Amino acid sequence: MELMSFRNSGIANPSNVSAVSDLLAKDLLTKLEKSISNLPKMLPDASDSDEIAVFAQSIPTDMDRDDTWEFLLDPLLNHFLGFGRTIESISASLRGGEKGLTAMA
Repeated sequence: MELMSFRNSGIANPSNVSAVSDLLAKDLLTKLEKSISNLPKMLPDASDSDEIAVFAQSIPTDMDRDDTWEFLLDPLLNHFLGFGRTIESISASLRGGEKGLTAMA
């Protein structure tokens, strides 16, 4: 009986995963936007030629959410943050403005 009530509680229900991940994503984006707005203004604004400017491109609104992540956003983040890339290298690539960190949020 205990197991039955756990199943019916929705805690392990896969249909709740999307709602939870949406809330977590929105919370993360809100915190990221707040952090970006609190950055010192000494970061130069990004130009089209800066590596970070790829995040300023329009994201197709007709793509499935999972496809958008899999084929667009995840590869961009992996390229920019890179596996094994040093903090110093990433820091040197950071830029502000609409084509910089603001575009990432």
